[in-house]
Amino acid sequence: MEPSEQKILELRRRERTKELRYFILISSSWLSLPLFSLFVIADYFYARDKLLLFICIRAVIFPSCLLVNTAVKRCRSLFAIQAWGAFYVFINAILITVLTFLAGGKVSAYYAGLNLCAISAGSFIPWTSAFLAGNIALIYAPFFCLSFLSWVKPGNHIFFPNSFFIVSTGIITLVVR
Repeated sequence: MEPSEQKILELRRRERTKELRYFILISSSWLSLPLFSLFVIADYFYARDKLLLFICIRAVIFPSCLLVNTAVKRCRSLFAIQAWGAFYVFINAILITVLTFLAGGKVSAYYAGLNLCAISAGSFIPWTSAFLAGNIALIYAPFFCLSFLSWVKPGNHIFFPNSFFIVSTGIITLVVR
């Protein structure tokens, strides 16, 4: 490879690292924090008896975003930034999964929050292909694992259509990218 080609590849790698850092910082500051806060209104109407618990669970996003923002600002490698980004995606998804199962399990409408995670993580953040696929798995795997562990509970008839929406969202997110 010629030196000019190496310089171009190095420049592109630096640009991609900078772009990824920027999108993770914006996403954690301007997507997660407002949306997790806004959905307290839905908690009030949908799970009023667990409102305080849901607010406490949602509040976990604040220190998580602060941790991710601090770490991502200090990272210099693409891999490290993506690893912290994957942690950020996982925290968002696991909190939504916990809320989903507290609000009714695999049949709860709260599962739709996972689709919001998939759309935002897959469409806006410029991951490498491996990290994109891994993040989609991080978003949905806990929900499906808990759903299958609670298989004996009623509601499997609603779980199937919900699963089709989940799979469709994952496919659309991967294709649109």
